[in-house]
Amino acid sequence: MNNGRIENIGTFDTLADVLLKSIKRQDSQEDVKKAEVKEMPTKKHERMLSIVSVASSIGKEFTEVEQNIQEEVEKGQLSFSMYIQYYRTGASICLLVCMLLLFLIAQVFSNGCDLWVAHWTNGETANAANNTKYTVNVSSAKSNEINNIENSYDFIESQKNYIYIYTIFIAGSIILTTARSLLFYQVCMNASKGLHNKMFSNVLKAPMRFFNTNPSGRILNRFSRDIGAVDEILPKATIDAITAFLVMLGILMMVFIVTPWMILPAVILGILFYFFRRVYLSSAQDIKRIEGVNRAPVFSHISATLYGMSTIRSSKAEEMVIHEFDSLQDQHTGSWFMFLACSGALGFYLDCISLAFLILVTFQFLIMETNSGMSGNIGLVVSSSMILIGMLQLGVRQTTEVSSNMTSVERVMQYTKVEKEEELNPEATEKPKNWPSAGKIAFKNTYLRYAPEDPPALKSLNIVIQPGEKIGIVGRTGAGKSTLISSLFRLAPIDGTIAIDDIDTSTVSLEHLRSNISIIPQEPILFSASIRYNLDPFNKVSDDVIWQALNDVELKDTIESLDQKVCEGGSNFSAGQRQLVCLARAIIRNNKILVMDEATANVDPHTDSLIQTTIRENFKDCTVLTIAHRLNTIMDCDKVLVMDSGKAVEFEAPHRLLQLPGGFFTKMVEKTGPAMEAQLRQIAKIAYKLED
Repeated sequence: MNNGRIENIGTFDTLADVLLKSIKRQDSQEDVKKAEVKEMPTKKHERMLSIVSVASSIGKEFTEVEQNIQEEVEKGQLSFSMYIQYYRTGASICLLVCMLLLFLIAQVFSNGCDLWVAHWTNGETANAANNTKYTVNVSSAKSNEINNIENSYDFIESQKNYIYIYTIFIAGSIILTTARSLLFYQVCMNASKGLHNKMFSNVLKAPMRFFNTNPSGRILNRFSRDIGAVDEILPKATIDAITAFLVMLGILMMVFIVTPWMILPAVILGILFYFFRRVYLSSAQDIKRIEGVNRAPVFSHISATLYGMSTIRSSKAEEMVIHEFDSLQDQHTGSWFMFLACSGALGFYLDCISLAFLILVTFQFLIMETNSGMSGNIGLVVSSSMILIGMLQLGVRQTTEVSSNMTSVERVMQYTKVEKEEELNPEATEKPKNWPSAGKIAFKNTYLRYAPEDPPALKSLNIVIQPGEKIGIVGRTGAGKSTLISSLFRLAPIDGTIAIDDIDTSTVSLEHLRSNISIIPQEPILFSASIRYNLDPFNKVSDDVIWQALNDVELKDTIESLDQKVCEGGSNFSAGQRQLVCLARAIIRNNKILVMDEATANVDPHTDSLIQTTIRENFKDCTVLTIAHRLNTIMDCDKVLVMDSGKAVEFEAPHRLLQLPGGFFTKMVEKTGPAMEAQLRQIAKIAYKLED
């Protein structure tokens, strides 16, 4: 059925096949249109398609028409300030300077071990040359160095001194290296916690437009993959890179001490190394950013698929959904493979650079006759240069890994700069006591825009709701019913005035405003915690009050204990029971204003009747706003507000509105059919007489 007309008729299997073919036909037509658009030379930008997360019922009218904005992607190389912000989040400048000195001192002790072993070896060689009975022909250069070594025996009296000094270097290297690693990981842990907490705080306080324009997968991507990279990959890659370059620096210093002329080829090779690294980073960072952007739709698709699993299976659309997922996964895998290919190419060129340096170092001892021809020096330089190959490969790989994973820090930083609701309403700071005490609500020339460039979704609203009145809000889809509730909670920028008990809500802090208005949404929200936490998360009431609220909604016999666990999403309760738990929560809050956003739309008639009865008994002195899904639930209200295109077109008692032939509310009642119309008119008439 559609608008009172029969569109299709047949068995379930037949209709399911027809619906699935229709969906596939629409998809193929959209693909053809996209191909035609791509061929147009004047078209510069393509429309970005993304899967929209399931929004809350309060903002559903907005999300139906709101387009998801394209994800912000930085370009070019990462600025040095990004590194400073990251480490400043984890430690103070003084601690960072101390950590840097600790790295340098630890490396000095580590290289001191190698230098001392070389000195020890040369000393033993010189001692053996002096004590041997055989004549050893050595060059004059070597003889001079042997004489210098003999003079050093003035303060090295025995071989034990060599062992003692070597032990000091080894112990210092172990202790300082361990200390620097622990300190560095602690700084990184503090930085990761700080970034996560700041991002989490900003997202929680972000305006609703942020959630309406960013799919859930995009937000989950920041909190899962990006935070995971900052937690696990980035610290290890960073300390490996720092260690590798300190080791390389120490090796080069030892080579320069033994053979000073090697400074020139080292500088040339260093320039080549810098050139290859820069070429790699210019593409690798952008590829890494693209990989992060391509990952978000995968999360969104999985989230949407899990939420709509029953619909997908009933429509037999599994193959279509699998095809969509494979396409998204192929895009992500392609960008990830490109990143790995770039890393492999960089490793090959670095191996060539390292091999060239090793050849120069080795053959210079064979070609040139220098003062560095002692066996200890030769062994030290050659073995260190061989280590240099692995260190250079590791160091550059890890530095590029650091630069690539710093894009995760960059993406997290973007969400730490999200504008907060408090910043949009800096003057909203008041927290009046015992407010609201009556529940009077006045809308004065109120306009609401979800975005400054959008037309108003709520237009020139001027109504006054007296304390204790029960108001039913009706209208077709998109008429502005939920938008009116959004304005009451100030979920979007508002022009005009909304006053509660003669206090302008724009001057009241958002936390104080929202905590003093109760709401029962269409989709009940339960936390994965105990019953007590779901009903009283701030521990403000006693257990007796909680049990009384459960008794009011007839759930006392169902709940075994207040410590009973609620599964994820309240899956261990039926839809009606979840709605009753939300109603019990509102009873405990005992606020003067209650909002019901189509709370009985998805429950059975018995639960609907129970909810209506409970509201009449427990909220008789409160102002109740009910967005109606079934007209019979609001026919006994004090007044009915009819919305159309964001405007209030009718606002009066139901019985009086039904006396207007051709009125908006009258037409809505007439569309229910003659029998239901007569019943609704009778309910409205009885309620009107009782009120009089």
